[in-house]
Amino acid sequence: MPDPWLVARDFQRRAKYAVYEVDIVAMAMTETREYILAHNLNSLRRHVEAIKRIVSAKIPVHPDPKTIRNWITTYGQQIFGEEVTTSRTL
Repeated sequence: MPDPWLVARDFQRRAKYAVYEVDIVAMAMTETREYILAHNLNSLRRHVEAIKRIVSAKIPVHPDPKTIRNWITTYGQQIFGEEVTTSRTL
């Protein structure tokens, strides 16, 4: 699996407005990786909201839930190559 910190750094470099530190984004992506490993997932479908709740409880800032979902799905795309677009499709 890709290093969450490297994925977060690349994600922040591409962002128009990087509001959050790379370490915060990397923490969210690390939690995503740990969740994937713990649940032996082959896809993030139907799991993004559960991961979002875990990340929200662990990070020291309170970004918009859509921002957290974006971090999670970006990391998932690196692993699974899938597009998870909205919470309604999860």
